[in-house]
Amino acid sequence: MKSILVSFALLSAIILPSGCAMSNDQTNNQSSSLSGQVSRVWEDGFQLDTDDRSITVDAYDICGDNTARYIAVGDQVTITGEFEGREFDAFSIAKGDQTNICG
Repeated sequence: MKSILVSFALLSAIILPSGCAMSNDQTNNQSSSLSGQVSRVWEDGFQLDTDDRSITVDAYDICGDNTARYIAVGDQVTITGEFEGREFDAFSIAKGDQTNICG
């Protein structure tokens, strides 16, 4: 019985801190919307220049490896999504006339 309690205590000490860290990361990933001009495009993403920064956008979930078919350098776009590390994961992409693309 004593060994079961010790095992449970050790397991709890390992699981609880990692569980708390995961929930903190989830609260930091809030959906947002950004607009700007495309400055570079590659197969599954693009670089978006907003008024105050340049953002790497991951468009794979929407366009797959065909981003360059739908988006060109100079396009004005509005994207919704969330930051995942240093990239912005796009949930939707709309051109200046609000036409959704890739999805």
